Amino acid sequence: MEIEMADILDSTTGEKTGDTVDLRVAHRNGTWHGSIHLWVISTDKKRVLLQKRSAEKFFFPSIWDISVGGHITAGDEPEETVLREAQEELDIDTSKYEVEYITRVQEAFVNNGITSNEFVYVYKTFADIDIDSIHLQEEEVSDCRWFTKKEFKELIKNNGIINHVEEFKLINKILKG
Repeated sequence: MEIEMADILDSTTGEKTGDTVDLRVAHRNGTWHGSIHLWVISTDKKRVLLQKRSAEKFFFPSIWDISVGGHITAGDEPEETVLREAQEELDIDTSKYEVEYITRVQEAFVNNGITSNEFVYVYKTFADIDIDSIHLQEEEVSDCRWFTKKEFKELIKNNGIINHVEEFKLINKILKG
C-alpha cells in the first residue's frame, strides 16, 4: 500500500506547521490536515452531482458525499488537488469548466475508528456532465448521480450523506427549485 503524506496543519489557524504525517497516522491520531471538496452543480442550478463512497472505504463506506473530495498531498496546494481529484475520482476534465474557490471550513468527524480533522478548501463548478461519460475510480466511488434540491435536502434529513453542515448551507443557497 502506498504511503500518502499530508502537511500537518495548526489546529487553530489551519496554516502548515512545516511537518508532514502519514494520513493513516493522521486519521488514527486526529492530526489536522488539508482536503478539498468540489461541488458540481448543473448550469441551471437545479441539480447537484453527488458520489457514493465505495463499500471498501473504511471511513463512511457506502454513503453519499460531495461531488469530488480528496486529501491535499504534502507539498501540494488546494488548487492542484481539486483538479487532480476530479480527474481521478470521476474522470472529469476540469479544464473544460470554471472551478471557483468558495471558502475554507474546519471539519471534525469520527467514523469506524477513524478521526478525520481537516481544513477543507471548498470549490464549485457549474457543468452539465453526462453521467454516462463519468468513469468511477472504483476503489473510491461506487456510484454517481444528479440530485435535485428536494432530493438533496431529503438525503441530509435522512442522514444519507456525510454531514458537511457548513457546506450544505452554501450549496442550498445556490440550488434552485
